[in-house]
Amino acid sequence: MSHLFSAVEDLFKSFYEMIAAVVGTIVHLGQTFVMAIVNFFTSIVRLVTDVLSGVVDVAGGVGKFIAGTFISIAHSLANASTHIHYDLGNIVILGIVATGGFLYIRAQQQGRRPAAATTKKTN
Repeated sequence: MSHLFSAVEDLFKSFYEMIAAVVGTIVHLGQTFVMAIVNFFTSIVRLVTDVLSGVVDVAGGVGKFIAGTFISIAHSLANASTHIHYDLGNIVILGIVATGGFLYIRAQQQGRRPAAATTKKTN
């Protein structure tokens, strides 16, 4: 008879372990789902902050580029030296960009005029 009680006891233990495993799996799935959603939104926040940080870095670099140009001009005028400062290249690049922008705007304002159509007389 003790074998019968032992078998029934093992059966109930097995049911308990099975239910505990199913509940544990459901809890784990819920935690994983919640963490995926949290990670998604924190990744979006991280993306926005990284993009804004990059924009600030680029703006700072452009500002240093332009400031270096004007500082170079002011330094050259103040010292009246024949020494060419390394930032003189910035002046050339700014001139090229300004000329390109002017030519682009001028071309856009003029627009493309269609070529005059010529008709051939066939006899």
